Amino acid sequence: MTPEEKAKERLAKFQLAKKKADEDKASKGGFPREEIPEFKCCVLKKDKPKIIRLIGNSPLMREDPTDPLIVKRAMCLDDDGNWATIIMSDDRDHPVNKLWRTIIGKYKWDKENNTRIYDNKGKASFERFIRNGKKLEDCDSKERGMLTDTYYLFNCIDKTDNWCKENKHTKLLCWDSKDKEIEGETRTYYTYGIKSSLYNNIFDVQCTNLNRMYDQFDVVAKRLSKQLGNDWLVVCSPEEKTKISNMGLDPNKVTMDYLTDEEEQYEKYKLEDIPFISRPTSASFVLKNFAKLIKSCDLDFNTNLYNEFVEYAEKEKQEWAKKNAENSEKNNTAESSESSSEETYEENEVEETTVTQSFDTMETVEESSDELPSEVEENPTPTVTKKVVKTTTFNPMSLVDKFPAIANMKEEDRKLIIGYNAETDEFKYSTTDLAQCPECGRDIPDPWASCVCGVSFE
Repeated sequence: MTPEEKAKERLAKFQLAKKKADEDKASKGGFPREEIPEFKCCVLKKDKPKIIRLIGNSPLMREDPTDPLIVKRAMCLDDDGNWATIIMSDDRDHPVNKLWRTIIGKYKWDKENNTRIYDNKGKASFERFIRNGKKLEDCDSKERGMLTDTYYLFNCIDKTDNWCKENKHTKLLCWDSKDKEIEGETRTYYTYGIKSSLYNNIFDVQCTNLNRMYDQFDVVAKRLSKQLGNDWLVVCSPEEKTKISNMGLDPNKVTMDYLTDEEEQYEKYKLEDIPFISRPTSASFVLKNFAKLIKSCDLDFNTNLYNEFVEYAEKEKQEWAKKNAENSEKNNTAESSESSSEETYEENEVEETTVTQSFDTMETVEESSDELPSEVEENPTPTVTKKVVKTTTFNPMSLVDKFPAIANMKEEDRKLIIGYNAETDEFKYSTTDLAQCPECGRDIPDPWASCVCGVSFE
């Protein structure tokens, strides 16, 4: 292969890695990519009424991970123009909360025009925040920008069809959904949870009128595409049979019966700590994807939020690394125990092959929900047991004589190096998220702040 061909090959590899890095950027903050779990959703599409039964305790009196949950969530354009979901923490002093609070600032309520008049109007960070990607001429006085909306996550029994009954499982209630064509494939994006308007109607109006908790009666909910009086939403109780019939639904399906023993036993979705749905967004993610906004805020309001984000993100990495190490240690202990028993078995029964049983996918995910996610095969295939072969772990510090800069790298960066081929002068990494060093031209892990050749990117 000629030098020109090698150069083209390296360029193509770099472009592919850069593309993947850009795709991943909006989904992580320097940590392993996390996928949103799949849910069967009950979607409140406009003008399509749904018969639903809300399940669980009040979100203010939660006792179980499947109970309803209040989430403050916003969809925001990041520094690169990609959409990102931001979920606020309950901790008022969390850097993300402080950033939002500082930029929004104080405001007065204009009763005549029913709008807010912000003191920070005109500041660069505020203008970006309130427009959220829109042009000035496209914004009106009621623009919300990156302001969060309150959503209530609920398990529900959807009585408009028989899916819940047939599958003995609840659905996740969603305000809306949108289909999008991506590379010839149709993907559906959901607005998980319901807005305050629907929750308040059911809890304050229907529950009060019927003197029952919402899990003790069905409701019909219909979002409207055209405003009806002052309402964009219609909610009916089981007693409003004529109104329900006029919507094209069978009023006999809408009942005040208590949940049956069978319905009580329906499997429910866990609603807490779900990435991009209910888990508070990490400072690391916001730092990586909204650094320009943070710095702009510091300039506008003489704050020191960027450094606070850096410190908080480092604390997050240490906590997550500790959890990951503990999880790995547990796994290694379990594997070691399995390997020991398998080796003994094979020594006694050399002619036979045995099959080890893999854990069920959903059980594995649920049991490790508070750990960093790990990839689990959808339908794991049986693996043939073999004798354990002990291998040595590659130590990057063995290359310090040839690459002195390795000694000055962060430990987490060094750990990404798992091998080196002296003949081709190529490193092997534990990640495929690669970029290209502008100094030496090597492919290097994208999160690195410096290269083995010594050049720094900070």
